[in-house]
Formats: sequence, structure tokens, C-alpha cells
Amino acid sequence: MTATNMRQTNRSMLVNILIACGLVVITLAIYAVGFSALVGATMRSHALATSGFRPASRLVIGLTCWLILIRLVKISVRALFYF
Repeated sequence: MTATNMRQTNRSMLVNILIACGLVVITLAIYAVGFSALVGATMRSHALATSGFRPASRLVIGLTCWLILIRLVKISVRALFYF
């Protein structure tokens, strides 16, 4: 392997690492925005003050749906990246 090939390999590896770090940053931003919206909506709805089976079930189902939506957004961003 020549010195020129070694530099090109190192440069391409650095670019791959930077792209991967960028993808991690985007993923973390999606989770941060999603979770902050989730916590804000939960606090505004006063859902934590209610008791009983149905309100608690509604809260858990709503939280689960929101978490699935956050996950789908993350998967979509990664799919666009690999596309």
C-alpha cells in the first residue's frame, strides 16, 4: 500500500466517522425534542393527578403511542440516510 492510498483510506474513514457522529447527534435531537414534548404534554394535561384504572390505562396507552411515534421518526431519518 502506498502512502497516497493510505492517506485516502484514512480520509475516507474520517469522513465515515464524522457522518456516523452526525447521525447520532440527529438521533439524540429527535429523542430530546420528543421526550420534552411528551413531558410537557403530560404535565399540562394533569394526567398524573387522576386515579383509577381507565385514566391510568389511557395515560399508559398514550405514552406508548408517543414513544412509538418518536421511534418511527428516528427510524425514518436513519432510513433516509441509508437510502
